[in-house]
Amino acid sequence: MRRAPLYIIVFGLVVFGGIVFFTFSNNSISGTYVGGSSNDIGMIRLVEVEGGKLSGQFESITLTDDGTIKDGSGSLEGVTDGKNIALSIKASPSPIILTASGTRDADTITLTVGVMGKSPITGVFKKSDLKTFQTASDVLRTKSQTILTEKADAEKRKKIEELKQKIVANVDKTTKLLQNTNVSIDKILNAQHVNEKKYHDITLKVQAYYDKARSMPGDRNSVPRNQIIVAMNQGIIATDQVHIQVQSHQDQFNNAMDSIAKNLQQTQSACAACKDKSMQIPSCQQLDEEITNFTAKVKKARDVMSGVEQTYKTELKEQQGLDSVVTRY
Repeated sequence: MRRAPLYIIVFGLVVFGGIVFFTFSNNSISGTYVGGSSNDIGMIRLVEVEGGKLSGQFESITLTDDGTIKDGSGSLEGVTDGKNIALSIKASPSPIILTASGTRDADTITLTVGVMGKSPITGVFKKSDLKTFQTASDVLRTKSQTILTEKADAEKRKKIEELKQKIVANVDKTTKLLQNTNVSIDKILNAQHVNEKKYHDITLKVQAYYDKARSMPGDRNSVPRNQIIVAMNQGIIATDQVHIQVQSHQDQFNNAMDSIAKNLQQTQSACAACKDKSMQIPSCQQLDEEITNFTAKVKKARDVMSGVEQTYKTELKEQQGLDSVVTRY
């Protein structure tokens, strides 16, 4: 792990105010010093007055591991004998004051600061100017923007992929639902045909009772004739009972199809959105094919149900007509 430079740990994260330029003698330590690495840059500006007293400011910029920029600034006070340096460092607005010591060698200052709970940190600063610091700062900020942009793009790609996987799972689930429903519809169609045959069969029985009643001589109120009339009425009741069951199944079918239709609308919208965003999802094409088959099968089922309903009405009317004739004479 990269160790934080001295001026970052010591100087903290504050905003630096104004910039002041000084003119110094050749022997004075006064001046601007810059030091750093590939991911951080720091600048110390010192003013030496009579008696070796020092004052000044610092600025620092650090490119963190996550690509963000942290700025630091603060004030310096200390003393020097021309070679050795002792400083107190305050990074506003932190109330903690740290101490640093080091040496000056020509145009280079080496400072070491002790940080609580950490090993001493040493930083090397060479005499330079504000432009050098600003140029290095611009490089770090450009690098930060590149990293953040790449992270944003990666996060966007990740979210798109997560969305894609979610849609794929939903499409696959919907496709499977349609396939299973198609099988169920086949069973429903068979049941409808069976019930339609029941209507016809009951009518045939009522017709047989009718023929038998018409062929019977004698009193119209005889027991045998009344028994036939009862049997014919039971046939009509049986027809209505079959119809009640058929209607229940048809209602369940229609409710189920309405629910599936809503699901299909949502899934198709998701597929369309992916297509608009140039996200290719092959299973969406398979879903379109399943929807075509499903839609055709649902239409066929509803046509069959409509036909069965008409058969019920026709057969019931015929049964009631036969019963009415037998009852009258």
